[in-house]
Amino acid sequence: MIRTVIWVFLAALLLLVLSPVFFVLWLFRDKSEDAGPNRAAAAVFAPPVRFMARVAGAKIVVEGRENLPEGGALYVGNHQGYFDALVALLYLGPMKCLLLKKSIAKLPVVNICVDLLASIPIDRENPRDSLKGILKVTAKLAAGRSVVIFPEGTRSRGPEMGEFKHGAFKAALKSDCVIVPFAIDGSYKCFEERGRLRPATVRVSVLPPVRPEEYAGMRAPELSEMIKQRIQTELDRMRA
Repeated sequence: MIRTVIWVFLAALLLLVLSPVFFVLWLFRDKSEDAGPNRAAAAVFAPPVRFMARVAGAKIVVEGRENLPEGGALYVGNHQGYFDALVALLYLGPMKCLLLKKSIAKLPVVNICVDLLASIPIDRENPRDSLKGILKVTAKLAAGRSVVIFPEGTRSRGPEMGEFKHGAFKAALKSDCVIVPFAIDGSYKCFEERGRLRPATVRVSVLPPVRPEEYAGMRAPELSEMIKQRIQTELDRMRA
């Protein structure tokens, strides 16, 4: 519990200190649909977030970095806990756009960070809003940007993987982009398992990229299932 209190205090302090910087960068941000993360914001954002991960006791171990492609790609991972998004943004190469829940994007200061990182908030309960989100993902992928998605849509809060939603895979099919599956294991132990922060090792494995020719002719549900199976196979290997 002491670790959680210290983490919350430091997080609030960092937000207070960095808010003016983020606000100035936000005023001059690129507002185009196919914009990528603001480089200056990414440079400011990364060090304190890595520091906060250490304060939380999260040890991030990444393997398969040689599979990270050059250029834009759709990064697809399983979703166990809160730390997954930060792991995907900070430990898998240059900063990427993120598809995330609109409720998170409404939080003070967080909403500014979401805009600066050119991320895409959607309301999954609203079909029209979800469609707009998928179109934005498609535009970014077509422009050569990288986007991170968690197709389960919500945290599993444990080791088991939930069902994948197919929507974001339609963006891959429309843009003929490279897909990079990645498996995350142990992130739920950082917070979700006990409802408070505690030290844990978060293992991340980047799988070989899936090129457009590998999924040519597939429909979104088929592509979704293929990627899910590859991630599950990797999770099984990591735990063996």
